[in-house]
Amino acid sequence: MNEAHDAIRKWMAANRRESAGHSWEIYGDPTPDPADTETTVVYLLKGRVGAL
Repeated sequence: MNEAHDAIRKWMAANRRESAGHSWEIYGDPTPDPADTETTVVYLLKGRVGAL
């Protein structure tokens, strides 16, 4: 999971975006191999002034 969070932080830095301080992980149905369990990582980003 650290790799996913690191990739998101790298994207935010490259795109001059900031986290609003909240993130969460949503886990799919368990599988026999935990590495195959689908996981969604969600970050709430701060809005930008002048953004549409």
